[in-house]
Amino acid sequence: TEQELSWAEAKEACAEIKEGAWNLPSRAELLSLVVFGSSNPASPFPGINPAPYWADEQDVSKSDNAWSLDFSNGTSNTIEKSTLSRALCVRFRSAE
Repeated sequence: TEQELSWAEAKEACAEIKEGAWNLPSRAELLSLVVFGSSNPASPFPGINPAPYWADEQDVSKSDNAWSLDFSNGTSNTIEKSTLSRALCVRFRSAE
């Protein structure tokens, strides 16, 4: 979304999308979208803002934090869940 949301709000926004099961991507899924060596944005996809995006993973050592990926430079860090960041929702596909 273009909105900046807390981690909980981002998870909720993805879950509310109709037409399928949508969720925040894993950190690995976000990292797969990074073009290392590029910046502003570090992604080949149009519409990706050079900004932090939430991943669907909490920091196991600090429960108030979750992982995010910054598309301005391709770095992945944990930040407080109350921080306002962007959400890039992905559709869950069952392995049929």
